[in-house]
Amino acid sequence: MTRRPCPDQRGAVVTATQRETRLREALAAHDRRWVLVPLAGKRPISADWPNAPRQTVEQLRRWVQAGFNLGVLTGQRSGGLFVVDVDAAKGGNAAALDLPKTVTCLTGGGGLHVYLRNTAMALGNSVGNLGPHIDTRGDGGQVVLPGSTHPDTGIAYAWAEGLSPDDLEIAPPAGAAGPRSDVRRFDALRLGGVAKGGGACELRARWVAQCRAE
Repeated sequence: MTRRPCPDQRGAVVTATQRETRLREALAAHDRRWVLVPLAGKRPISADWPNAPRQTVEQLRRWVQAGFNLGVLTGQRSGGLFVVDVDAAKGGNAAALDLPKTVTCLTGGGGLHVYLRNTAMALGNSVGNLGPHIDTRGDGGQVVLPGSTHPDTGIAYAWAEGLSPDDLEIAPPAGAAGPRSDVRRFDALRLGGVAKGGGACELRARWVAQCRAE
């Protein structure tokens, strides 16, 4: 029997193939012990989402079948995930930040989510502190999980080729062992300037190429 596409919570259509991809990514995230929450578009559906308990596999299956996007809680809830959110479509430039080679997601809006592992200090969320159109998500934050689709473009979030959690470890901010190095690198990023220039596709490609060259 052929399954019909099901509408998501914002009226879009989720095909069977998209549901399969979303569930595969959700189960992989669950195995990494990341905490996930259902989203309507990019927004959590629960007001108390920062305190959501870790999901069960059955919950994940229900959320995906219902057409929800999924978000991963950042910060210590998911083992110290710290994500640099780069809006390349507006000129955000990840390559200018001197970040280490690490896991990277291509967002459905033409940007990047650069995943780092922070265990050295408590890091929250910021808007523009690292440069124009560059935000961060740490404790009390969340980002859209690959396999979900952007509510405006309908394009799926996806791991950059060769830069998925299956390809390499998530790097600390310093790209080196030791919390002191992490602190120095993060302070340098927070206080330093960020170069501008280039279109969205060029800026995304520049970051991915930089990572692959390392």
